[in-house]
Amino acid sequence: MTLHVKGIILYTEDGYMSAQLHISGQRPFEGEQPFDRTVGRSYIAYTGEFYIDVDREQPVIKHYMRYASLPYMVTDVQERTFRFEDRIDGNRYLVLGLPETHQGARRIQASFRALEASAIQRAK
Repeated sequence: MTLHVKGIILYTEDGYMSAQLHISGQRPFEGEQPFDRTVGRSYIAYTGEFYIDVDREQPVIKHYMRYASLPYMVTDVQERTFRFEDRIDGNRYLVLGLPETHQGARRIQASFRALEASAIQRAK
C-alpha cells in the first residue's frame, strides 16, 4: 500500500481478527462512473483466525486470511512482529511490523491505538 494508510484492526478473545485498511486522500466518486478499480487500489480488508507464535526469537502474530477483498489473499498467512507501546499522548498502541526487512534495510511498521473499554461501552 503506502505510508498514509488509515484503518482498524480487531482481535477477538476467541481467536478471530479483522482488518480494514484505506489509503488516505481518495477523491469522492462523481456521478455514475465506474469506481471498482479505484476502490481496489485504495482499500483492503481481510478476516480470519489469528495465532501468536512464541517459538521464535521475536514472537509473531499470524493472520490466517479466510476472507479477503482481494481474491489472491484468501488462504494466505500474514506474519507480523508485535509489541505494545505506551505513548506520551496517554494511549496504548499495538505496533505491528514485518518480521523481515522490506526494500533493502527498511522495516515497515503500523501502529493501532487500543480502544478503552469505556469507549466501547459508550458506543453500544
